[in-house]
Amino acid sequence: MPTALRLPYPPLVLVESDSPVEWEFLKNQIGNRLSSGVSICLLATSGDPNRGGYFFHFKKVKEMIVLSTFDKHEALSFNNTNDFTEFVNHASGRKYSSKMWKLSQFVNLRTDTENQ
Repeated sequence: MPTALRLPYPPLVLVESDSPVEWEFLKNQIGNRLSSGVSICLLATSGDPNRGGYFFHFKKVKEMIVLSTFDKHEALSFNNTNDFTEFVNHASGRKYSSKMWKLSQFVNLRTDTENQ
């Protein structure tokens, strides 16, 4: 039986955009939640009201932006907001990045023991 997913940082923030997102745009959408953590779902601006999107869970830890999974494992850390938004745009199909493709491959090919 499937296990229900729980948001690491509720409540969910819906972010609508058809084009690549910039950090200032995301910052305006999430308000002051970065230090306590925020879960967003990045969606297209139009479509079925129940359309899916791309989930990102992140939090500022020291000077890093830490991206987590639904299980709150630290999946990736970013030194700056430019790299973070480049990853979000790549992962959500908004803008291809060869740098983020390589990083994604590294993360996707880790073993379960490396993910803990």
